[in-house]
Amino acid sequence: AVVRLGRAGALDGERDYAGVYRGGKIVQQSRNLVSTGALELFGEQGAFAGASTEPDAFVRARLREADYALLRFPLTGGDGWMIVGRRLHPGLEKERRDFEQVYASFQDESFWQERAPGTLRLGLALLYIFMICAALMLSILIARQISMPIVALAAATRQVTDGDLEARIETHAVGELGVLIDSFNQMTAELRSLRARLLHSQRLAAWQEVARRLAHEIKNPLTPIQLSADRMLRRLDHPERGDVKNVVRSGCATIIEQVKVLKRLVEEFANFARLPKARLSPQSVDAIVTEAVHGFQGAIPGIQLDMHLSGNLPDIAIDKTILIGMINNLVKNAAEAIYSIPSEARRAPARILISTELVRQGARQFVTLKVEDTGPGVDEALLDRIFEPYFSTKSGYGTGLGLSLVERAALEHDARLMVTRSELGGAAFSVWFRRPEN
Repeated sequence: AVVRLGRAGALDGERDYAGVYRGGKIVQQSRNLVSTGALELFGEQGAFAGASTEPDAFVRARLREADYALLRFPLTGGDGWMIVGRRLHPGLEKERRDFEQVYASFQDESFWQERAPGTLRLGLALLYIFMICAALMLSILIARQISMPIVALAAATRQVTDGDLEARIETHAVGELGVLIDSFNQMTAELRSLRARLLHSQRLAAWQEVARRLAHEIKNPLTPIQLSADRMLRRLDHPERGDVKNVVRSGCATIIEQVKVLKRLVEEFANFARLPKARLSPQSVDAIVTEAVHGFQGAIPGIQLDMHLSGNLPDIAIDKTILIGMINNLVKNAAEAIYSIPSEARRAPARILISTELVRQGARQFVTLKVEDTGPGVDEALLDRIFEPYFSTKSGYGTGLGLSLVERAALEHDARLMVTRSELGGAAFSVWFRRPEN
């Protein structure tokens, strides 16, 4: 078969190959390409050693320094193999060998250590380091461009939460973040305008209420003044009725007493109207409480005045004068509440307790000032009205402006003012001063 293929011209003598393998050796081949034992093909390291188990197998083999594509198929009877092949890329063996050597050299680390100079390797290493650093810097810049507007927005939002509507974001951004920042700034501007209008309306309504109540309070002493004056005039017109001296003396005494009431009303109103704006500076609440309470020694007979101070409070920004006035009004209010209960009806000894404490709520800290008494307490139905000017539940005591002054002083310090039931049995007024986070 091999001879016939050669004679028929089916085999190219330089490129093609055909052979018969039978009985463990090559019995016929078109070219003397394979040894008689054919170990190149069928040995343990031969070309067909790892081929498919199928009868027909196609492999690539290197024979006599040349590459061949080989195909085997069984002979009739199954006692051997017919092998045909063709040489690959003839004439390019040298170029192929050179390429394989270069490729193997590049794969070998020792090649770089021997051939490549140290300066080149150092230069490449520095170039890689520079590229890595540049990539890191670029990523940081991009991250800052994204994160800085978000951080600024979060900080401004926290300011608004704390009540500072003057917060404004000056950071510039593009895209959706820029739209969000512009919307935030516009929102705070609208909130400032709304708050200004609201405060104006509240002030107007408050002063209208104050004027109405003041007119009512003034009318009360004017009535006995007018009646006393009318009585004296009638007696002077008819002296024959006698007792003119006593009538005039009694009327004058009434007029003088009611004028004193008017004077007190005017003074209280003046104090309420001219309460100065707070001038804040770091102060010790404990020291101010001690100073204020010292002024009440002997001024509230029949009432025990106690203090329970923290002793380790941090200094906070307060106005000493306004805080002393606040303490005075709270102590006076407590004393008036106790005096409003007849002595025989009191369930416990008359007592006022002033205490301070450092309170933590979440991440925030507060310095608290509390004034408690053994009075009747505050009816829950009246909690919304006790801070109104000239509102009072203590008949015959006070003008109703004390707690209004306390509330105003608390607002000047951006503090919370709360009213609860005291363990002493009466009312407990608590003022919570916020301690700055820094």
